[in-house]
Formats: sequence, structure tokens, C-alpha cells
Amino acid sequence: MKTKLVAAIGLFLFSQTLLASLLTVVPGDTEINGVTVNKSASLDVEGKAVQLASAGAGLRKKTIAQVKVYVGQLYVSNLDRFRDPNLTPLNSLDFNDMTVALQMTMVHKGTTDQLSEGFVDGFKSNKIDPTATPYSTLVSSVREAGPINVDDGTQTLTLVGRRLVDGSEEIVYENSETGKTMSVKGTKGFIKNVYSIWLGEPADNGLVNLKKAFVGGK
Repeated sequence: MKTKLVAAIGLFLFSQTLLASLLTVVPGDTEINGVTVNKSASLDVEGKAVQLASAGAGLRKKTIAQVKVYVGQLYVSNLDRFRDPNLTPLNSLDFNDMTVALQMTMVHKGTTDQLSEGFVDGFKSNKIDPTATPYSTLVSSVREAGPINVDDGTQTLTLVGRRLVDGSEEIVYENSETGKTMSVKGTKGFIKNVYSIWLGEPADNGLVNLKKAFVGGK
């Protein structure tokens, strides 16, 4: 009986871990396509709470047929550095004090192929080999985390870039619908290269407009 109880408790804790959200957000009073734009967010990095400021928000559309895909909200731990006129927003992510998060509230369904191919296309546009480690591992993790099967703006895909005490850079990817959270470690430059999908060379015009929403005229 005791063994069964311990097993049941373990299963419950495991489920709670799967369903826990990466980000804790503070809602704002504006909306984009019916999705609340948040004022700020916070997350845990190895037991330390990190506060994130909103860098911008916008609607991601696919160029073909102008399909609305998601409302993207970008958060950074050092907004002044992100907006430093002497840096590009992408290059600001290379500094050790920068933690970054992107939350995509889905307003269109996405298969595992569609979601993972978005990363592949973005890597190729920025001359990053998607078959090389750790980028291939991240693409596989996106597929493993599963699809988005609803389009009512209730489910999110969250991507966090954080630096660990061992000197590595980690990308954490969360699919709120499936409850799966995947993490991939890399060396210096990993976070910057992953976020080049949104802050670097856009793969299509839909990302051009989303980038403008994040970085303004820079």
C-alpha cells in the first residue's frame, strides 16, 4: 500500500512538472488579435528568479494567404542593453547578463512538421546549418514536444534562452498544449543563433514585420 502511495505521489509531481509554465507573466491592458499583451514576465534560472521586461509584441503571419499564426511577445532581462544604439538587438543577446524569452500564443494550428520546419527555415536564412549539433537537437525537440491542435489563442509555445553556472547556454522549449518541456544545451553563441530566427535575417515577409514589432527601426 505504501509503495503504491509513493508511486502515486511521484506520478502527480511528474504531471505537475510537465504542466508548469516556464514563464510567469504580468498581464497588460492591451490586446493583439484578442491576445493580452503582457507588461513583464519572470522565470527561474537554476533556482534564481529572473525578471524580464517586455521588448515588444506583434502578430506573426505567413506570407502565403496572410494566415495569422501566432502573437509573439519578446522579453529580455536587460532592456537598456537590448535597445543600446551601439548594438544590434541580436548582438545584445551575446552578453552574459542577458536572459531572453519568446512566447508565441497560437491562433492557428500547427503540425510537428510545420513547427519544426519554421526553425529549419529560420536557421537557413541566417546561414546556420540546421543539421549541425545542437541545432538539429533543438529541431528534434520541437518535433518531440508535439503539435498545436487548437487555434483559439489559449495555447502557447515558449522559448527561453538562459545561461547556466557551468558556462553553457541553454534553450528551453515548452508546448503548453502537450505539457512537454524540452531543453538543449550549447556553447557560447547558441542563444544568439537561435534567436536570429526572429532578430536576424527574416525567412519571409511575415517575420520581417514581426521583427519590426520587436526591435522598432533598428
